[in-house]
Amino acid sequence: MSYEKPNKRDLFDSGLFKDRTGHTIEDYPGEIENDYLLGVDDYGGWYYNPVHEKILNYQLEGGKNGKPLELTIGFSMNKEEYEDEYDDISELAVELVDKTVFGHSMVLASKLAKHTHLSRPQAKVHALRNVYGVGRTQTSRVLNKSPNTIDNQKSSAQRKADKAKKFVKIINEFAPKEY
Repeated sequence: MSYEKPNKRDLFDSGLFKDRTGHTIEDYPGEIENDYLLGVDDYGGWYYNPVHEKILNYQLEGGKNGKPLELTIGFSMNKEEYEDEYDDISELAVELVDKTVFGHSMVLASKLAKHTHLSRPQAKVHALRNVYGVGRTQTSRVLNKSPNTIDNQKSSAQRKADKAKKFVKIINEFAPKEY
């Protein structure tokens, strides 16, 4: 099966760019061991590591014929390579990590799904809508879900968040007080 590059109109309509294996930004984790997702292009997901000041390309492989889907390193660029290749890319990468709402919301969603009772879809919607204030229409476009699905996931996430707050309040109320 050969890879056929999608035309720009299809990419615009889908709202999410697909790499050469058909994966979108949704398929790539927001953070991998302190490497922050910058975006996805034909080659896969691009991550920035602020500690080592490196940009790494990860590719999703597998997922067919019973093989698990895995992230593998495609290639990397050290600071000198990417500064030569791009104009001040290291500063741009830091800025993108600090200012990209989608990237931050996916990192938050990953942590919420891992450490709370929120499902992964609920965590994504909660992070985008409730924490970062992204609108209903834009959230549905970015996550490739209907606005009604976004509303349902937002409501479910909010109910779970409210129950968690009540749990903490009850525990604090009945916990022995230190003198």
